[in-house]
Amino acid sequence: MTDGEEHSFYNQYNGTDQIKHVLLGYGRDKEVSCSAFKVLHRNEVEIKRMYTDLYYRGKGYALQLLIALEKCAAAEGFPSCVQETGTRQKAAIALYHKCGYQIIPNYGPYKGVKNSLYF
Repeated sequence: MTDGEEHSFYNQYNGTDQIKHVLLGYGRDKEVSCSAFKVLHRNEVEIKRMYTDLYYRGKGYALQLLIALEKCAAAEGFPSCVQETGTRQKAAIALYHKCGYQIIPNYGPYKGVKNSLYF
């Protein structure tokens, strides 16, 4: 758990009840990566649940899923995607930068949270 002591704070915003769009990445006939989004408002979704099994990291699964998720969101009529990640989530930060995301001011429940980065 890389959230450290803040895990319970972040966990309250990471439930699955508002998530209706989920993508899975497969390797060797099993799920090895996942990604999802939840609707924030009519023009924007928040990328959630980005995860790749440790053995499969660095092999492009997260990149492929993020691109596919962006396309899915656009097809559903959402022109904008944002995501929050913790400052300790180095792989996630690198992925978002690689995909052209820029850090923006935190908002919503993450406003003022020092260990959160919003893209």
